[in-house]
Amino acid sequence: MKLLTVTLGLAAPIISAVALAQSPASGPSDALTLLQQVSQRYADAKSYHIKSIEEGTESQEFEHNWNELILIATEGPGNRYRFEGQGSLGSAVYVSDGKTEWLYDVRAHLYTQKPVSPDGPDLHPPKIPGPVIEAFQAKHLRDSFASLANHYKSATQLPDEVVTLDGRQIPCLVVRMTTSDLKHPGSSNSSSEETIWIDKSRMTVVKHVDRTHAYMGGSEEAGIPVYFERVTTYPVTELDLQDPDPALFSFTAPQDAKLVDKFPEHMRPDLTGKTAPSLSLKAADGKQVSLESFRGKPVLVDFWATWCAPCVEGMPKLAHIYEQTKDKGLVLLTIDQDEEAKDATDFLAKKRYAWSNFHDEGAAAKAFGGSSGIPRTILIDPSGKIVYDNIGNRDDELLAAIARLGPSYFLLSPKPKQEPCLASK
Repeated sequence: MKLLTVTLGLAAPIISAVALAQSPASGPSDALTLLQQVSQRYADAKSYHIKSIEEGTESQEFEHNWNELILIATEGPGNRYRFEGQGSLGSAVYVSDGKTEWLYDVRAHLYTQKPVSPDGPDLHPPKIPGPVIEAFQAKHLRDSFASLANHYKSATQLPDEVVTLDGRQIPCLVVRMTTSDLKHPGSSNSSSEETIWIDKSRMTVVKHVDRTHAYMGGSEEAGIPVYFERVTTYPVTELDLQDPDPALFSFTAPQDAKLVDKFPEHMRPDLTGKTAPSLSLKAADGKQVSLESFRGKPVLVDFWATWCAPCVEGMPKLAHIYEQTKDKGLVLLTIDQDEEAKDATDFLAKKRYAWSNFHDEGAAAKAFGGSSGIPRTILIDPSGKIVYDNIGNRDDELLAAIARLGPSYFLLSPKPKQEPCLASK
């Protein structure tokens, strides 16, 4: 199982909530309407400046892990933006002054520079190494609230509360959603509860608590109970900025920073040589499958999404590998990163791809070292050791890794490239 890394030296806010019971809890429809109003408020914002501080914990009977993530997201007119993230995977700044765009990896002291795209920020996992994934998370900070109501069919409004944040007393509306409120509930072996506190006067979120109870490595009877909790506060939320500070969109490279054309590939997580993590996956029919249950057979795991063009382009090659190896013992598992599981299921059915696919709600990517870009292909040998871990469509490298599994797979060895023929004089 992937352990959360403790990041020290980041000050956590002091938060308290006092129940006022100013109004009785409202019905599910009223609470969902409130949630939709808040989501629309974020979606309609033409410019914004948001800061979040998240504390996450993972607890088992003999283990407790903690991490912290700080995100800052700002967008202004004229294609100007700034997204910052600090967390266990790295620290990064992604900024544009409207003409030039910079992406800076703080810990590696490396940065890229290019003209800004007329379409705006295009930072997404296939284009970035792991250490700057925090900037990607900051980029989606506003969008996560703009789409929040889309995930639920109902919600419950709790009594009003006052949240104390950075010394400010903020009267709040409180809305809670549970697993039963989801449009598409996840694993039957897990349950979740999500609560948000909404500033009454500004209709913005000031606090967000997400709790999940699941079983690692199997069912409720055989699995290990594990608890996840994320407590996120938003000390700064400004929507529709009138005159954003130009300094927010400027970047001056530190003296020790180096300009590069692109970030080196070794910056991404590479699990080659390590034992595959314990992981329970949920199939489209709701059945749970443990990765460890395939021990004794080689397993090819492919992380993908329908919105990822390189992933879709690589599917025919994956299908060829599947047809060549399904009777030789190789197990192919794809794990989609789509927001809705149905998107991936419909795509695979349309293309008549018959291998097993599983929808990832975050646990699978975390187990394999966190988000690091897709398509990501991982080959696990029969003993459970990872023998290949790479991002992108690298057909020859993957085929060579499969061929090394043994004589049954020799036919998949990539064909040697032919040297061009030289005309004789």
